[in-house]
Amino acid sequence: MIKPHEIPYTQANFNELQQLANEHIGLALTDHKYSMVYNRLVKRVRDELGLASFAEYIHLLKTKPEQEMAAFINSITTNVTFFFRENHHFIFLKQVELPRILRDKSGKNKIRIWSAGCSTGEEPYSIAIAAQEVLTENSTLEIIATDIDSQVLSLANKAIYPKAQVEKIDIKRLKFAFLQGTGKNADLVKVKPFIKKHVRFMRHNLLESRNHPEKFDIIFCRNVLIYFDQEKKRAIVENFADSLTSDGILILGHSESLYGVNDRFKHIDTTIYRKVK
Repeated sequence: MIKPHEIPYTQANFNELQQLANEHIGLALTDHKYSMVYNRLVKRVRDELGLASFAEYIHLLKTKPEQEMAAFINSITTNVTFFFRENHHFIFLKQVELPRILRDKSGKNKIRIWSAGCSTGEEPYSIAIAAQEVLTENSTLEIIATDIDSQVLSLANKAIYPKAQVEKIDIKRLKFAFLQGTGKNADLVKVKPFIKKHVRFMRHNLLESRNHPEKFDIIFCRNVLIYFDQEKKRAIVENFADSLTSDGILILGHSESLYGVNDRFKHIDTTIYRKVK
């Protein structure tokens, strides 16, 4: 519940913020996100902008979107992630899909992967690490990592993380892919340059179609579609299908499915789909 002494925030305010989020990035904020939206924005509204109410903040968003909309979007989008999240996807990548691609490319050894909704970078770096463990020296790996949130992209590009975030990674992989900080940075790790060089970060709204100069072999879009309504999911997945090679794969999050969304894929493993048309 909102405490009495905190700045005014009403159901009508929330409804307007819902509409703005949907209009600008297609985000479907469900009613149970009422308190979450307040908690994510109150510091911005009260302390950083010095406004007295959410009504004033909404007025700012509507009258000066070029000034505030990016900060609003950055605040309300969820960015919870960690290295090798849903590890079965990386096992599949390393043991099944990458070896298959290398066999089928008939001498073409460039592999392109899209990490859509990459947040602070743990997913694309996990992809790069797993790939480097299996690819040959003659293979070329390109990972395009995109997100709507410019702040998390800035963090991702630095490739520096608290040591606690890699504690569950086995020691062999840890030594292979990360540099340990020293002195005042002893509680930090950094992704090694030979891993980082394969990942390129850019801001992108998934509702905007992209004309990729080359198709992707694999697209990761995990725990992102759950924030969109059915119509927008269909548009996003259709764009993914158009962006994949003829037999490329799409990897979704544990609570996501293409059932009733798109018929251009067939299910081949847990939340893993292969393009068929």
